[in-house]
Parts: sequence; C-alpha cells; structure tokens
Amino acid sequence: MPRRSEDRDDLPEQAGRFRRPDNAYGDEVEWHSGLPFRLIWALTAAAAVGDALAIRKLATDEPDLIRYHHIDAMPFAVQAGHIDAVRVMIDLGAFDVGYVEMHRINDMIDAAEIRGRRSVLDLLDGQRRSRWHYRPEANDLAGIIKDRALARVAERMDADPDLVHAADDYGNAPMHWAALTGQLALV
Repeated sequence: MPRRSEDRDDLPEQAGRFRRPDNAYGDEVEWHSGLPFRLIWALTAAAAVGDALAIRKLATDEPDLIRYHHIDAMPFAVQAGHIDAVRVMIDLGAFDVGYVEMHRINDMIDAAEIRGRRSVLDLLDGQRRSRWHYRPEANDLAGIIKDRALARVAERMDADPDLVHAADDYGNAPMHWAALTGQLALV
C-alpha cells in the first residue's frame, strides 16, 4: 500500500536503522490480533530506540498490544540493551502467555549474551527462572528420561526433589518428558 498524505500520523518514519513499512500506514490490521499495523510499528519503533514511556502509553491506549506483539518488539530492545523498555514490556504482561514463550525468551537471552547486554540477560534469566521454574539441570534430566534410564531418573530426583517442577530449555518439566515418551511407570 503506497503511503498517502492522509495516512500520515505522528508515528516515526524511522527507528534506528529500521524504516517504517508501507503496511504500517492507514488502517490495515494484523490477522490474529486485529490490531492496526501502525500500532505494531509504533511499539517496535519505541522498543528499538528504548522509549519506555511510549511503550507504556501505547499499552495503556491498546491493552492487547503487548500481549500479542511484544515478541515483535522486544528483540529490538534486547539487542540494543534498552533494559527499561524490556522491563516495561515485562511489567505490562509480555510473558504472561505461558510455556509457549520459553524458546523465545531463550533466543532473547542468547542475543543479549552475544551482544554483552548483561543487565538485560539477567532480567530475562530471572523471568525465565521465576515464571517457568527454569533450571539448566532440567535439560540433563530430560536427556536421562528420553534415554529411559528409570533408575538414574529416580537417583537424580531423590538427590534433588525440586527438579520435579523444573523446566528445561523447551519449557518442559520431567512429567512432560515422561508423558511425551510414553513412560507410564515414570509418570
């Protein structure tokens, strides 16, 4: 859709090195959220430049924006190290969806680590641990479960009973892996 003068609004044309896409003018809407592309662009642009106040205002005006589209915007804030923008999206419910977000938060943690954004990495890792009970040890336990080593699973669980609730990199707890691999005795 070509830009027309009547489609102009007060949203930025540019956010860092990112240019506003042509479909972010006018009233075209994104299919699953039904929100206008121009609002999604505004959120993404605010995240890219670290404008936490603009993010909060957009979320106040359109409460579903963060829930549906934080995943479009947050990586820009993470990569640039804009911790206030990341924090405000989290405070506004960015990760309230559930385990479906685990792989996405892991990707953002990796991006923060690669770019040396330690404060952002720590914030996201804290979210991963508190919201999803993530523990790196759960990855090893998942491997043992998939190997069907029942005695080793029991040994690990006896040594650390809290592992029963721990999520791995995929957001799966030991019970998930036992069920996914059809191990009724382990379940």
